[in-house]
Amino acid sequence: MWTLGVEALAQMALGSRLFGGGGGGDTLGARLVAHQALEDCGQVRVLRPDELDPDALVAGVVVIGTPTVLVEKLPSTDQLAAVVRAEEARLGQKIEALIPVVIGGMELFYPIAAAAALHLPCLDADGMGRTLPVISMTTFTLAGVNVAPLCSADAKGNVISLDTADNRLAGAIARLSAMTLGMANACVCYPMSAATACQVSIPGSLTRCLEFGGLLAQAQAQGTLEPVLGACGGRELGDGVVIAVDRKTTFGFPKGSVTLELFGGQGTMRVEMQNEFLVAIVDGEVVATVPDLISIFDINDLEPLYTDEIQEGQRVRVAVMPCAPQWRQPGMADLVGPAAFGYHVDPVGQA
Repeated sequence: MWTLGVEALAQMALGSRLFGGGGGGDTLGARLVAHQALEDCGQVRVLRPDELDPDALVAGVVVIGTPTVLVEKLPSTDQLAAVVRAEEARLGQKIEALIPVVIGGMELFYPIAAAAALHLPCLDADGMGRTLPVISMTTFTLAGVNVAPLCSADAKGNVISLDTADNRLAGAIARLSAMTLGMANACVCYPMSAATACQVSIPGSLTRCLEFGGLLAQAQAQGTLEPVLGACGGRELGDGVVIAVDRKTTFGFPKGSVTLELFGGQGTMRVEMQNEFLVAIVDGEVVATVPDLISIFDINDLEPLYTDEIQEGQRVRVAVMPCAPQWRQPGMADLVGPAAFGYHVDPVGQA
């Protein structure tokens, strides 16, 4: 167990931006929500799943919407607490700990805020090890854990409860309901026992965000990604200048591609994106794919760039980090591999 206070949030924000892989939304607003919750309600106990009673009820917290709305319309701690209580009422059982579903971008901070407001522990684990665009794209789903019952609430007190047998369907319905309710919904899902969480989650997620936030700060100070990539077995894919950006927004997600002319006559790289950077191709050869984490950094300050920040003329560095080992099992390719996003290429192995 360790204790999370406001002093850790800035460094964790660097880590969560890194694990966003170009998506996940700007961390500032969500970090402020968590900061206020920690100041008002006290520090949060961060536990490994095996530090709970095996039968304790755990549930995931995530926000469903679009980053362009969530930057201005921040879910409040009252909204987060209300949806946790709604899930408890639906289940007829008290939730004893919260677990992040996503650790990339803004999503990391809402489980922390909810845990502070409700005086609950937050588990040092999650279901993605990065950001992916759909709540069904988790190691929980891969292991057969049902996302439902799922409760979703907007800021006006409207609560929707879903019971579905298929996680993909639940994710689609939850997103459609979020579009109706303003694209800034707090959601509680994936109810499971602590024993199950031990088996199906990616461990050490909050610790990893804190660690890699520090490593990224070190990398930025030194002007090299070696501290980050060396710690995880990642690799650089190339430096270049952005010569084309093809981007359109569909259902709140930026989709398209970024094309780079690599320095030193090393060819042309195209990075396909759907909210996150998903596939990297150099001169027709696929060099990296989801679920490995593809990131594009501003070459001047090594700040990880969001998909909607990329502009023609930017000088950038592209790198890939290996996904959590929990993804390397049967069923991964269908759930979160390139084919799940409509790319007809084989997944490329670990970074």
